[in-house]
Amino acid sequence: MASRLAPGSWLPRVPSLDLTIYVDASSIPNPGPSGVGLLVLARSAGQDWLYGWVRNIGFAGNNQAEFQGLMQAVELVRSAKPRRALIVSDSTVALRLLTGAIKASGAEGRVSQQRTCAWLHGATNVQVCWAPRGRNLAHHLAQTAARLPHGSEHISQLGQHLQPLRAAS
Repeated sequence: MASRLAPGSWLPRVPSLDLTIYVDASSIPNPGPSGVGLLVLARSAGQDWLYGWVRNIGFAGNNQAEFQGLMQAVELVRSAKPRRALIVSDSTVALRLLTGAIKASGAEGRVSQQRTCAWLHGATNVQVCWAPRGRNLAHHLAQTAARLPHGSEHISQLGQHLQPLRAAS
């Protein structure tokens, strides 16, 4: 299911943007109603923005949902064109699918996988890494997304636009 919002259209349009994207997905039960959550830290010139993005993707297994979440993160990076990006996930299966270490099942999944793998191999400014589940900051967003009505999608700016602290004069 495609997003109703253009990937990254909600990010700040500033020079030298760096992104850190925590990705998680949840199926409750597994397989069952599934959701994807991204926690996105956007940084530029001492300014930080924090966003939460959630989308219910319908009925899926957890590994399928995790892979879809990583695909959303890659699409976000592709469209935002940041200076640097780090994508963090706690799913070893989905990361192996994303990097092409294992093959996706189904024709549609293989086409998406091949397209994404080819792009990632050429994207020298993008890193993908694994983190333990307890350090995946998007976990709560994924669980929230799985409980939303099918197809629901929400983006929120978390906190406020932060300015660097200034020393008292």
